[in-house]
Amino acid sequence: MTQRFTYGEFESRFWDIIPIVEAGEEIEILKDGRPVLVLTKYLESNVKVKPGFAREEMSEWLNLDWDALDVDLRGLFRNEEDWQ
Repeated sequence: MTQRFTYGEFESRFWDIIPIVEAGEEIEILKDGRPVLVLTKYLESNVKVKPGFAREEMSEWLNLDWDALDVDLRGLFRNEEDWQ
């Protein structure tokens, strides 16, 4: 469950709130009764991006006829001035 603190409470209890966030709880900070900040624990990603990881997913793009696509896009405009 998300805990809520007013802006004033957050300012005065900052060091009490930090361990709550570190424990994984989400905190909303309210100003004039409205949420203005949401504090969440930073999660470091363990996923390593390797060069070429999207090659298979992008294979359709590699085989596209880009010149034909350009003609199709130009057809969406009334005249050449609209394209530039």
